[in-house]
Amino acid sequence: MLFETQKHLQKEREFINHIEQLWDCTLFKQPINKQIDCIIYDQSDLVIGCLEMKIRNFAYKTYDTLMISSKKILAGQNWAFFAQQPFFLAVRLNDCDIVLEINPHDTWDMRLGGMTFPRVSADREPVYYIPLKEFKLLTARTV
Repeated sequence: MLFETQKHLQKEREFINHIEQLWDCTLFKQPINKQIDCIIYDQSDLVIGCLEMKIRNFAYKTYDTLMISSKKILAGQNWAFFAQQPFFLAVRLNDCDIVLEINPHDTWDMRLGGMTFPRVSADREPVYYIPLKEFKLLTARTV
């Protein structure tokens, strides 16, 4: 995200801590210039997957779909295919946390989208619209 604020970074850190506790793993938050937010690793520093996370300011039943940059999803699918490791999309909504394991061949509607009033030209791009019904509540799991 080009416009990360201290408030947003604090919310991300809280979400990361929550996932680490639930999944008994560690998330390495990658620098902003990387295409995937976090690398998942275990206590022996073995990389076991990757995770894209989003924090959205709406409740679960507000929309039928989640809009997300296609380049983020394609980067994660590339990881899942070549590394043979899971790629997760975790989303914190106002009323719940949800997660979707994305496989290399998953696909959804792709449209030109992004912000209605873009801040910069990069805010308009191809985006996927993933049905929220495909997500599960974020719970404890073994990655």
